[in-house]
Amino acid sequence: MALGEYRRDKDESPMQVAIKVLKKEDARLQLLEEACVMAQVDHPNLVRSLGVCTTGRPMMLVLEFAAHGPLNDFLKEHSTGLAKMSPEMQMQASMDVLEGMAYLEAVGLIHRDLAARNVLLDHEYRCKVSDFGLAKFGSDDDTYYVAENLDALPVRWLAPEALEHQKCGS
Repeated sequence: MALGEYRRDKDESPMQVAIKVLKKEDARLQLLEEACVMAQVDHPNLVRSLGVCTTGRPMMLVLEFAAHGPLNDFLKEHSTGLAKMSPEMQMQASMDVLEGMAYLEAVGLIHRDLAARNVLLDHEYRCKVSDFGLAKFGSDDDTYYVAENLDALPVRWLAPEALEHQKCGS
């Protein structure tokens, strides 16, 4: 990620933005798919897409800036991790992520990569879900993998309901 400034028009004061720069030219389609997904969602607990630059090289995705960066880095930087976050901050962080993910579920979007590294903290330490590179819109008629036994499932990363039903989405 790079940092930049963004203005809607020349009279507006610039705001700081994050810029996701395409590293490999063969990943153009993936970045465009991520930009397309982000353009279809809007919630206070999701990182907003402000635009995409497809002319010239490299291609770039312009995103809302999160001043305090990824949640996992924040926890590592504060030597005692969660102990540095007050119970109120922990609860607020949990609620922020929950609300963002509930919105995604309501619009039928499956994130598929929710992790602390993909939760960003803004200037008010509010959490915003980011990185929609693996996201996809799903439906009830999608194909699922049904396991014969739990040994065939990646248990460490599965949601409890996936374990209960021994069924994973693609």
